[in-house]
Amino acid sequence: MNFLELKSSFELNIGATGEIDNADLAIWFNEAQNDLSLTFGRVQRKQYTEVERTNEGYFNLPADLLSVVDVCDSGGNPTSDYAITLDMLLDYPSGCPLLFYRGLPTPFSGIDETQDCSLPLNCQELIVIYAMSRYWDRESEGDYEESNLGTKYRTYYEQGKLARLKLVQQAGGGNKVWTVV
Repeated sequence: MNFLELKSSFELNIGATGEIDNADLAIWFNEAQNDLSLTFGRVQRKQYTEVERTNEGYFNLPADLLSVVDVCDSGGNPTSDYAITLDMLLDYPSGCPLLFYRGLPTPFSGIDETQDCSLPLNCQELIVIYAMSRYWDRESEGDYEESNLGTKYRTYYEQGKLARLKLVQQAGGGNKVWTVV
């Protein structure tokens, strides 16, 4: 889905058209994308070379890193012989590691309504539900009924994430839910 399709679905569900500007929607959509990417985002592969080792002996983590999925030795075997420093550097004692990580999704700008979502299709409708929860939280201004709508949609969002994770695990993904690009 692209930004305009997500926006149209959002407006249809809250019953208001043109009431929310694209900047607010982009913020809410991006918050949801970042959260969903922690579990369902595409996994990137980064093979380090010795040339990339810093003077201190570390490797710089990718700028778009959201979370580390796995670190393997040069033979592709998973290893636990590494650490991430407070400065977000990869401490790998010897050799050149192979890093699998979830990267940040491409953020929506709110300007280009044809911009596509980078998440898997089965997660994209959750972005709308998340935005609905944020909308009702903002609109409530102390109104108990509207505040409850925000909570309700946030619960639907969390339940939707768990349901999708369960489907992947039942399909044989186990605890490893990734698509390597």
